[in-house]
Amino acid sequence: MSPKAVNHSLSMDWTGCRWRHLERPLKAKGLLKALGVKDFKAEEVEFLPHAGAAEYALCAFTPYRHGPSRSTWRSFGQRSIALAATGLLSDWPRPLRPREDPHVLAIARRVGKTGAQVLLRWALQLGLAVTFHTERARHVAENLGALDGADLSTTELQLLSALATLAEPLPPGDGFAHPYEKMPIAPRLGEL
Repeated sequence: MSPKAVNHSLSMDWTGCRWRHLERPLKAKGLLKALGVKDFKAEEVEFLPHAGAAEYALCAFTPYRHGPSRSTWRSFGQRSIALAATGLLSDWPRPLRPREDPHVLAIARRVGKTGAQVLLRWALQLGLAVTFHTERARHVAENLGALDGADLSTTELQLLSALATLAEPLPPGDGFAHPYEKMPIAPRLGEL
């Protein structure tokens, strides 16, 4: 076993220990309805107690980064874990926010929505559980507006999914990996 593998195993054991200490008291008090993870790969969920009792997994998912790989979708799907998008509307530190992208705005004008609503609808149609954080009532209303109206067309979904190929050439990752890990730049055929 390589030193990296040993460190990873120790890290996962520690994560499992922390998970148990978080989960047990909350369940005992009847305070826990759903527990999720953020930035975990599918195999890392295996290290959690109860074979990963997580109900959802947050991942960095924007039009400028490829989302979770098909194997990640499959693996979480087999465990009934929903994938949820985080960073969908901002994708910091990029200078152009996804909701201000000209491609997104063109679709928004066509369907009578805002850029944010188009991106939220795109994520929903991809099968992601979408959560949003805002303190402003107008943003809550805007985000909920993504649920109204017709679905985006197949062509629009493909265009939004392909924006990563037009973005700054950072390695895309799997949505769970560090964004600068060495990975292929272009998506594989069938990934879009």
